[in-house]
Amino acid sequence: MRACHNPIAESPGAEGSLGFTNVAGGRWAGRLWANQLCGGMLGLTVLLAMPTFVRAESPASPPSERFTLMPGGEAVKDTKTGLIWEQSPDSFHGVWSEAASHCLEKTVGSLRGWRIPTVQELSSLIDTTQRDPALPQGHPFSNIKSATYWTATPSATDDIVAYQVSFFTGEVATDQKSQTRRAWCVLGGIDKPAAR
Repeated sequence: MRACHNPIAESPGAEGSLGFTNVAGGRWAGRLWANQLCGGMLGLTVLLAMPTFVRAESPASPPSERFTLMPGGEAVKDTKTGLIWEQSPDSFHGVWSEAASHCLEKTVGSLRGWRIPTVQELSSLIDTTQRDPALPQGHPFSNIKSATYWTATPSATDDIVAYQVSFFTGEVATDQKSQTRRAWCVLGGIDKPAAR
């Protein structure tokens, strides 16, 4: 079994003792810790409570004001972050390296230049008061699988691990890049959208 790591150490400036709000709305406080089960026969991952990625329980503005359908209805602009998301992610299910090329090659409406979001970007969609999917009420997205989606964020301490976000629970975790996950592609932020 490989040595495990504490992901709190991977978050620059993260403190080991914080308070955060759970799905039920209660306050938890205490020492944050997490270990990844590295190389277990089932490849299990322990879900993490990570201070950098904890989201507010509800968006700053109501979902109807937060999300705007782009012309053609195939993409959605998040006015809170400025990011553009696929309105309906496709059925892709692959390993981490395949997810990046899958997004880069796709065209949604007339938009190209899609990419895998960072863990901060993808987790910005999470509403911790919701489950299955953990998205704000009234969101305009369809075909959102209550599954786990890859992010572009690799582990800072383990080169075979990357971050993922569960849209069943809204939790952030890490897993080996060789596992298969879904991809929800994004425009904006790091890269600017390119017209076809």
